[in-house]
Amino acid sequence: MAKKTAKKKTAKKLAKIEPKKVPVEQAKQEEDPQPSEWKENVIAVLVVAIVILAMLAYFNGWFAPEEIKLDEIPRHEVRINDDPMLGNDSARVTIIEFSDFFCTACKQFHEQAWPRLKANYIDTGKVRFVYRDFPLESLHEQTFKASGTVTCAGKQDAYWEFHNAFYERQDEIGEELIVELVTTHGLDQEVLDTCRAEEWPYKEAQFDFEDGKRSGGVSGTPTFFINGRKLVGNQDYEDFATMIEEELQQ
Repeated sequence: MAKKTAKKKTAKKLAKIEPKKVPVEQAKQEEDPQPSEWKENVIAVLVVAIVILAMLAYFNGWFAPEEIKLDEIPRHEVRINDDPMLGNDSARVTIIEFSDFFCTACKQFHEQAWPRLKANYIDTGKVRFVYRDFPLESLHEQTFKASGTVTCAGKQDAYWEFHNAFYERQDEIGEELIVELVTTHGLDQEVLDTCRAEEWPYKEAQFDFEDGKRSGGVSGTPTFFINGRKLVGNQDYEDFATMIEEELQQ
């Protein structure tokens, strides 16, 4: 009888224990994606949409810069000393470029706009082109050495050969490239090294830098002056051509 009584009591206790219920909120979370996952998916979709819109804007020119208003561009009196020059001395239009051999935007100009500019205006005698150094030493530690080297190469009539090579092979600027150029263009390495050890090439670069800031308000590279009118940055060939043609008509 005692065993039967114990079994009845145990059965009553078990009958009072309700099955464990999952809270409603927890059940919903298990059925639906986690809120954090949902947010991440939305953000990912938005990022992709923004990238696609940016690409469309770039390739379709939706955010093209405003047309240059020539009448609003002031003229600056930027001097020309014994700076390297290409073209006709008596050309009606003079373009002065302030540039840095390590500047990526300057490299882009010499790769993109420069070939057409040279062929259509400089080589035809319509434009005189002058190059002046604007070494940004705070950004490029070796920029003064590069400017001085090209200037010294000019003493052996190889200024533009070194100038062009330094922009074309910007990532290689250094002693190995210099030795290669000396050999290629038949320069005297000892004469070049002696010149590079002197102070005057770097003083000339410093003078260009200070004069550019003082007379033209130059603060970055490349900066151009077309008969004194300032044009800043790696501009399209058409921007140069528009300004040049207006100057030729005056």
